[in-house]
Amino acid sequence: MISGSMLLALKLKENLKIEIEIMLKTKLKYLLLLGLTGLLTSCGEEGEASAKPSPQQMPKTAVDIELPVVKDLVVYNEFSGRTAASETVEVIPRVSGLLEKKHFTSGQYVKKGQLLFTIDKEKYAAAVSKAKSIVGKAEADVELKTVAWKKRKKVFDRSQGVSEIDVLVADAERKVANSELKATQVSLEDALRDLRYTEIIAPISGRISKSEISAGNLIAAESSVMATITQDDPLYFNFEVSERAVLPYLKLRPKEGSPIIKVAKKDLQLRLSDGSTYSQLGKVDFVANGVDDESGSYQIRARFENPKGVVSGGLFARVAIPETINKAVLVKKLAVLRDLSGYYVFLVNKSGVVEKRNIVPTSYSEGALRVIEPYNTDTGKGVKAGEQVVVSNLQKIGAGAPVTIISANKSQ
Repeated sequence: MISGSMLLALKLKENLKIEIEIMLKTKLKYLLLLGLTGLLTSCGEEGEASAKPSPQQMPKTAVDIELPVVKDLVVYNEFSGRTAASETVEVIPRVSGLLEKKHFTSGQYVKKGQLLFTIDKEKYAAAVSKAKSIVGKAEADVELKTVAWKKRKKVFDRSQGVSEIDVLVADAERKVANSELKATQVSLEDALRDLRYTEIIAPISGRISKSEISAGNLIAAESSVMATITQDDPLYFNFEVSERAVLPYLKLRPKEGSPIIKVAKKDLQLRLSDGSTYSQLGKVDFVANGVDDESGSYQIRARFENPKGVVSGGLFARVAIPETINKAVLVKKLAVLRDLSGYYVFLVNKSGVVEKRNIVPTSYSEGALRVIEPYNTDTGKGVKAGEQVVVSNLQKIGAGAPVTIISANKSQ
């Protein structure tokens, strides 16, 4: 007879056997599934690899290529500024009186030494006559006092017929008379100078401004500007450049014993606001001795001859400073592309496959060509002379794509 404890042990044994069989079947299914998945993946990769074509098997895109131009190129750096008169003079009266006459038309060109205004000339001529008469009286007094002194001195020296004190008094009177004569002569010079100032003449040649003062008005000496004369031949052009732009020119500034500004050898162009270029070439004649603290730039001045007066002061314009780039590399503008990595061009190698080459473009151009920096062996950026630059079907190709060259020309 089987006891209850034995029946419980047999039942537990059967349950354990069933669980073990279930675990073995589940693990076997998992292993089979994993192996099948790996097999399918491997087959897929092999099929994909076998389906991917090589560059030689890919369809070829027809493109045009051009060789870069390598030459010495003159480029221009442009800076904005304003023209200015080389000289500006304010005409101010030196004497007071009634304005007798104005001898010019406002806005006309006047020459140096030309008579502009006449102020109360009769009044100052009378003052000169009066000063001359005073000088004449002083000269007669000097002559009289000198004769008296000589006679007294002669008598004293011969017989002491006069006292020594009389001789000394006569000598003192002679000296006082001489001093008074000099004072009257100075007064005469002042009167003559004031008479000259009654005629105001042009101190420089140039164009005179509008004068608001008409004849008959009372003029006060040194209290008002009667007119302004500006000379625009030569003409100045003032402009500012950044620190970075001016650095190459600082070494050309004059040093002790060499006052000539060497940068003035460059011929500058003046480009006006209407797009035209002024016919005369200019020179730089001034570079500031330091950077402006407020603007952070250098003040520079250029000088242009203006014999016909076709350009005046105060005009907005741009100055173009020439710069020569030795062995500049030029490629078609349309060949220069850009992405997140920067600027680049497509080249065709000897195998007829496209290569992507990063470049560093400059701000200069010549017609349809863009100036880029020469090939840099350290960075691998740039284009070498003779390399084939793609200039058509740029959207249909990429790095590693085979191409067929339709035409090959030199960029122009």
